[in-house]
Amino acid sequence: MIISGERRESYDEMEQRIRRSAAAIASLELANGAPVALMLRNDFAFFELSYAAASAGAPVVPINWHLKADEVGYILRDSGAEALFCHADLLDQMRAAIPHNVRVFVLPTPPEIAVAFGINEERTQTPNGWLDWQHWRDGYEPASTFSGGPNTILYTSGTTGRPKGVRRRPMAPDQLAALDRVSSPTYGIRAGAEQVVLLNGPMYHSAPNSYGLLAFRQRRTIIMQARFDAEDLLRLIERHKVTHIHMVPTMFVRLLRLPPEIRARYDVSSLRFVVHGAAPCPIAVKQAMIAWWGPVIHEYFGSTETGIPVWHSAEEALRKPGTIGRVIEGGVVRVVRPDGSACDPGEPGEIFMRQMALADFDYHGLPEARAEAGLDALVSGRNRGRADWLGGRPRLRRVRRSRR
Repeated sequence: MIISGERRESYDEMEQRIRRSAAAIASLELANGAPVALMLRNDFAFFELSYAAASAGAPVVPINWHLKADEVGYILRDSGAEALFCHADLLDQMRAAIPHNVRVFVLPTPPEIAVAFGINEERTQTPNGWLDWQHWRDGYEPASTFSGGPNTILYTSGTTGRPKGVRRRPMAPDQLAALDRVSSPTYGIRAGAEQVVLLNGPMYHSAPNSYGLLAFRQRRTIIMQARFDAEDLLRLIERHKVTHIHMVPTMFVRLLRLPPEIRARYDVSSLRFVVHGAAPCPIAVKQAMIAWWGPVIHEYFGSTETGIPVWHSAEEALRKPGTIGRVIEGGVVRVVRPDGSACDPGEPGEIFMRQMALADFDYHGLPEARAEAGLDALVSGRNRGRADWLGGRPRLRRVRRSRR
């Protein structure tokens, strides 16, 4: 079951919509390898279109809906997207920058999202002259099946320049199984368990994207928060008996700023596994959250390119405040000198890391960008274990840090 506001949809209902959407996307006859772009807030449609596009053989490009028109236009052109799916209220902010060859489908903005963002009702519907996706989709018979996992191109950047599209190779079933095996203990989402997963981070980001898609593959109960609000999060936890959440440190800070009487008003005892990343978390904030919610708050380190190779538990954080954790299954972490040779323990160096469970990647249209980073040279000769450990476990290493 997936729940957003007062809307509910079963996985059987979702599967039928995915099959119908897969047939509709296939009818577009996109160029070989051409992606579809999603400019959507967290909605049932994000899952529907991610899996439908994969079934139709098209990669998916999630676009940050905070971006301005020229930024959206750049991603559409750079990715080579030939179709764009967008919530109705987001159309105005970027319609002038949509390339002429991109076919645009508009989806109604759901009522709970409209309320959360203060969107006027008239802006939630498909404007005249634009293709309404639901109407278009429902004119097709469902495909016989859908298969595989989404092939996602995530645009990411450092502090300068245009964002780069991290494009992964399609993942075979054994690779998806290996990824789920590694991701399950990292995110705490496991098949066969009674779990209620709250999704409040935007799925255009790599971590909420992978977190949400894992929960979907495992058919967990998913609660979608339309927009993060600290007290509303507590209300959702109590109402739905939430067990699992992915968060970022800013959310912790906002929760801790709530008056004590509001924090005490809600029952959060259902929580079993909260994981956070994306930014450094101050030690005092982490300890305050663990004191409030209990030893259920865990942390990972990674990136869009690398996936998650490093993780630690709440107990480890309390035992060694400020720890970055340990290398997990499939993780590779190396600290090297400028010439690429390994540093000695305690010697400063540059950190290179990756998660071998995740399919390898290129920067879309920028092969030289990966080469400049020296990634291939550093992992060459060490990929030989990749296929071997898909069905087993590698030898784990611990990250060694110098004391400060």
